[in-house]
Amino acid sequence: MHLVLNIPEGLSVIKVESAIPEANVSVINNQVRVTWMDETRKGFEIVNGMPLLNITTKSTSVSRDGNNYSLRLGSESHFINAEGELISGITLVLPTINISNVKDMEVSVYPNPFTENTNINYVLREDGKVIISLFDQAGKKVKEIINGDNSAGNHEVKIEGSDLMPGIYHYCIIYTGSYQLINTGTIIKSK
Repeated sequence: MHLVLNIPEGLSVIKVESAIPEANVSVINNQVRVTWMDETRKGFEIVNGMPLLNITTKSTSVSRDGNNYSLRLGSESHFINAEGELISGITLVLPTINISNVKDMEVSVYPNPFTENTNINYVLREDGKVIISLFDQAGKKVKEIINGDNSAGNHEVKIEGSDLMPGIYHYCIIYTGSYQLINTGTIIKSK
């Protein structure tokens, strides 16, 4: 057996576990590669509904509404029987990976609406990397407020609004540490 799964852009593979203990599993160039040769010719039975692979991933991109990703089977994937002949007619079900934005971070913004500046206050439970970005109504990034390591505890970030046109903006806070959190919200700049 030789499986190649193409990992979509926006996902990073953290860990891959196989139900087949002797399988050789590697992650190379955004592909998960699984090779297994049954030298004992005892075979390996996969019970209906049993996952062949458990792939742990992490989102590397942000969407306010969550992301859906689909794995794709690489064209070089194949199964071979005990006589070394290609087996056809095998069906593999590749899941859609749903990543939901988890809002599990204390965040407050004041003043909101604002005319000149506004402040984002947030609380981190653990040390980690924080990226705060500001987007316009069309989803275009207009500012990256911070991008760096933060310690656990309370934090306050000032958004300088003198260069922003009046309107509605969306902020996105991404925390990456021992887990990942994404928090989004809306701020309004008045005239």
